[in-house]
Amino acid sequence: MAGAGDPHFEEFLEIRRHVKRLQTGTPLLLRAVDEKGQEDLQICTFWVTSDLQQIKWREQEGSGSVCELPISAIAKIVDESTGANDEGDDHHYAITLLLKAKSKKAAAPASLGLICSSVEDLVHWREGLKFLVEETNEDKPAKAEPPADQQQLRLQEELCQRLQQENAMLREIVKRKDATIAELLRDQSKAGTDRFSKTESTSRESDEHLQFREVAILRRKNRRLQKDLKAKQQTITELLQLLGKVTQQQGAESSAQEEENAEEAGEDDDEEEEEEEEEEEEEDEEVDEEEDEEEAETKARAAKEKAAKEKNEREAREKKEREAREKKEREAKEKREREAKEKKEREAKEKKEREA
Repeated sequence: MAGAGDPHFEEFLEIRRHVKRLQTGTPLLLRAVDEKGQEDLQICTFWVTSDLQQIKWREQEGSGSVCELPISAIAKIVDESTGANDEGDDHHYAITLLLKAKSKKAAAPASLGLICSSVEDLVHWREGLKFLVEETNEDKPAKAEPPADQQQLRLQEELCQRLQQENAMLREIVKRKDATIAELLRDQSKAGTDRFSKTESTSRESDEHLQFREVAILRRKNRRLQKDLKAKQQTITELLQLLGKVTQQQGAESSAQEEENAEEAGEDDDEEEEEEEEEEEEEDEEVDEEEDEEEAETKARAAKEKAAKEKNEREAREKKEREAREKKEREAKEKREREAKEKKEREAKEKKEREA
């Protein structure tokens, strides 16, 4: 993507800064060497014309006449700096412009030396002139000069192409974000379906426990009915005993015999009733224990279901907060990208208006 991270785009912006600095003008020490090897030093103000075709300079002392040199006449730029990377005070920032043989006049120097006062001026003039000389040698015909604004148009076209590439890349990023949002929505819908399935399973488990409780209640009712039946049987036995006593009056022998049989039957019935009561008590205790266990299990299961429900609600709430935070960050990022794009377009428009 053509932007802050693109090395070609950053190089383009750096060259543009150099060229703008050259157009603004810089005081430099001119060292001219003629064909006889004689040097001439002058303090002059150098600048590049708006059409990026000529170098002009004016002597700060004396007549102050303006001299000019076509950039197409420069054959090579040589960096003659010394001590640029040292921490000492012995620095010398200078470049030499070697001129083409066919561009030299009778009294014209063989080369021009530009001595800079700082390393920033050295970098601006060295890199800016190299770019202009290379572009002039590659793009200009040998015998025909292009229009004055050809260089500006070419730079504007390059900037427009890079902005178009950046716009296409931003659209691609928006598409990928939309796909990511759709995938998150599908995952959220799937998670909701899983929670509903879990609720249905929990309901089935609750129905099963309800059936178990109903069965236990029916068993208890059955035992109570059995107790009532035994009580009625005991009442019948007592009535038989009473009947036996009444029949005693009819005969001593038959009465004594019947009484003995009734007593034996009563003793047997008492023993059976005691055994049955003991068995019933044991069964009641077992039922109570089972019911207590079932209630404990039901409470534990209810607590577990409540904890799971609270966990699901908490996860859903955290997910919504996370999505809201991501949406806010995404909107802020899109706003920054949109402002950067508008700023670039505004700079390009201002540059075009300024050049026009």
